[in-house]
Amino acid sequence: MVELTPTIKKITPIWWELKWKEEPSDLLLHKRLATSKWIWDHFEEDLLEIRHGYRSLSLIWKCPPPSEFQLSIPTNIPFKREAESIWKIPVCYGGKFGKDLELLCEEKAVSEKDFIEFHSKSN
Repeated sequence: MVELTPTIKKITPIWWELKWKEEPSDLLLHKRLATSKWIWDHFEEDLLEIRHGYRSLSLIWKCPPPSEFQLSIPTNIPFKREAESIWKIPVCYGGKFGKDLELLCEEKAVSEKDFIEFHSKSN
């Protein structure tokens, strides 16, 4: 079970860390993402950035955070998936998307067909 409330540690006046005791897992990832989004939504004006660790969030503030910050984090923030679908994005070849396929094959001395076949393999 993921601990509902992370420990909050002030590293410096503008660098704070939220840390969960739970080992990394999908459930903890969802908890970190939900907490991060909630913090950003409520304190965006005061934050420079939020950095994600395996079991923690580092908050970098523009100046020391408002006094209500530590007491205001809810213990049960629901995780909302942004999308239900996982999209498979194809690799695009051509000058517009990076090195042109023809030039790359010439450079590597391989046919376009072989290059695409090799690049499409899953291992």
